[in-house]
Amino acid sequence: MSNDTIARYIKATAAQQLDTNLTRNDVRVIAVDDIYLRKGDQSSGCTVFLDEETHRVLILVRGTTQAAVTAVLESFPAATFFGRDRASAYSAAAEQYGKIQVADRLHLIENAHQAVQDALMTLMPATIFLRTGAGWLPADPASRPDRAECRVPDDQVEDRIRLAHLTPRQAQKYRHTLKILELGT
Repeated sequence: MSNDTIARYIKATAAQQLDTNLTRNDVRVIAVDDIYLRKGDQSSGCTVFLDEETHRVLILVRGTTQAAVTAVLESFPAATFFGRDRASAYSAAAEQYGKIQVADRLHLIENAHQAVQDALMTLMPATIFLRTGAGWLPADPASRPDRAECRVPDDQVEDRIRLAHLTPRQAQKYRHTLKILELGT
């Protein structure tokens, strides 16, 4: 078989499957997302429609506009749920046809992560202080009034090494790290 014969066979089979998909009346949940055939090229955008219950592709159409989505939604009047990302074109099309809109899993997780992060930021103090010697220093080196206080005295270094039970190699690495940090202040 030649490449052209194989391509014709695939196109014919795909066209039959597409006709079958577009005449189905049992799709209850449609999921939609956009893909780009060429990375970074907005003009190569396509919209993929899936039967969310079977996870099978229903149709792939060129364009990521509201018109592209509404044209496909007309073919699936029995669908009651519409899973989508945050694209406003998808939202408007689903609203036009009275579909119940559901956020996709990725965006639900992102929203939950953002909510947790926002909640933690309200509980965290604006400035964090570190205990050093007899006082406290801001954790941010730029906000420290006197940078010379960041130096660890030699007797404290040896006490810390002894209390941490560091090996001679670990102790040497610790000393070198403190010297590097001291040079940075």
